[in-house]
Amino acid sequence: MKTVLLGAVVAITATLAHAEDMAEMISRYRHAHGLSTVKTDPQLTAIAERQAKAMAASGMMDHSMAGSFTARMSGVRTGMAAENIAAGTKTWAETFRMWQTSAGHNANCRPSALVGQNELIA
Repeated sequence: MKTVLLGAVVAITATLAHAEDMAEMISRYRHAHGLSTVKTDPQLTAIAERQAKAMAASGMMDHSMAGSFTARMSGVRTGMAAENIAAGTKTWAETFRMWQTSAGHNANCRPSALVGQNELIA
């Protein structure tokens, strides 16, 4: 099965060590829906970390805190990318469950053409 990447920022308290656990949870979910797995990517992780830190520093949740998504992704070689952000949850599992019940966030987790996985960390 082809590995696919998904660009997502999780603005929750976490550590980089949790990124692989996050990718595994998303991969299991995608696999259950007949889609390929995801994996983390160092370049996307750095982009996501800058975005998460910019949001944390400003105290605001906004997809454009560290620049527009298009600008942040301009140097990344992907066919398609998406970004989910969240606040107010205590665990990654709780955040992921919230995304699954949100049509827009869920669509970002499940598109078959999605490239670039990056969960992260503020």
